[in-house]
Amino acid sequence: MKNVVASVRWVLAGRGATAATLQTLLTKILILGANTCTGIITARILGPDGRGEQAAIALWPQFLAFTMTLGLPIALRYYLKRNPDEESEIFSAALILGTILGIVAAIVGILFLPRWLTQYSPEVIRFAQWFMVLSPLVLVTTIYTAALEADYDFTTAN
Repeated sequence: MKNVVASVRWVLAGRGATAATLQTLLTKILILGANTCTGIITARILGPDGRGEQAAIALWPQFLAFTMTLGLPIALRYYLKRNPDEESEIFSAALILGTILGIVAAIVGILFLPRWLTQYSPEVIRFAQWFMVLSPLVLVTTIYTAALEADYDFTTAN
């Protein structure tokens, strides 16, 4: 029993590459579990029609923001590692570019969602358009996560 407690403590408090990998894996498993549970509860409460409408509203800001990353998080990790003396400038440029790309994703969603969601009511489409305002936040969060991972701060990134 002491070995199990020591192993868990090592994984949660560890700073090495193995501990960081296990922390990331455990965090992703917890997030998947929470998403599954909340998805089941939401589906039971809203029913099939309501769940479909909720998914249409919540999915588009994330999808368009991730589509508009254009490889920015990977490039940020690369250049932060390659040029550590220019961290501030690189990170600032990535934040500005990410914000602009997030705004573009929001505008695309606001303009095209009425064409893409024709099977939904005008009220659902309007809610989906309002939720597009979250696209810049989703993209900037992705950039912050990439910067933390480049700095080997996986605990905060998770």
